[in-house]
Amino acid sequence: MENIRNVKDAVINSDKPKLNYPKPNQSADAIFNFMTEFGHLQKALENKMLSPRYCKEDIKYLKVRGLEEIAFPMKCFCDINLHKLHEHISWYGGYAIGFSKEYAQRQGIQPITYINEKSMLAKDFRSAFSSALTMIGKKDKNVDNMKNYLIHQLMYVKPITGKTYNHSKKKLIKKCLTDEQEWRFVPSAAMLNKLKMKQAIIAKSELDKSVLILESNALDGREECSLLFEYSDIKYIMVMDEIELEKLHGVIIELDISEEEKMKLCTKVIVWNTWKGDL
Repeated sequence: MENIRNVKDAVINSDKPKLNYPKPNQSADAIFNFMTEFGHLQKALENKMLSPRYCKEDIKYLKVRGLEEIAFPMKCFCDINLHKLHEHISWYGGYAIGFSKEYAQRQGIQPITYINEKSMLAKDFRSAFSSALTMIGKKDKNVDNMKNYLIHQLMYVKPITGKTYNHSKKKLIKKCLTDEQEWRFVPSAAMLNKLKMKQAIIAKSELDKSVLILESNALDGREECSLLFEYSDIKYIMVMDEIELEKLHGVIIELDISEEEKMKLCTKVIVWNTWKGDL
């Protein structure tokens, strides 16, 4: 199971018509991907893509024998109203691209499930996953389907509380993870298989930060496994202050698009230090 590549994925077609869905009344109608550096935002805008990176997840809460950590390629988003973003920004940086939830659903971006480790759901998952681990090496289609389903499900679950890295304080800190209201984009297993990349990493020797960086760099800029977007899909762009706003305007001016499209992009910009006092 170190490199599980057989999950059957639906093909996501970015040309599909917009979904007819009721807009949310209590949660945000936008999801944000936050970044720690202006350069990451610039790269995303210039390439019209967000590439996934391998993120290490602590899964001790599941109490699966011999399995404490696992890494998946993903791109994370938060579903938080603008007036409540201050705390999230303090953890994950003040540069962001926001998309509508209609776009998120069209692209297969999925809200994650937060598990109470004492719940029956956690107990059932632990039991099923432990059983699957005992069947590694068995050539059975049904067993393979079960293992692949469980590993895919694991990509979209987190405990209610746990430690996560605070980029401002540069250390792991325990927090209420449900506050993040996380959605995830995970690339197609079929495409990862085609690129000879791993869908999941569980070997301790490969969970080292330097190894995960190398694995992530191999995915960077690969359209086949990245989240692609058009400028019209963007709902918000966020920078921290007026100085970075000028830098962002410089990036937008250089984009190979019409003047009208550049003007529309500029209207989507949020300068957080200016906005936050009025939210």
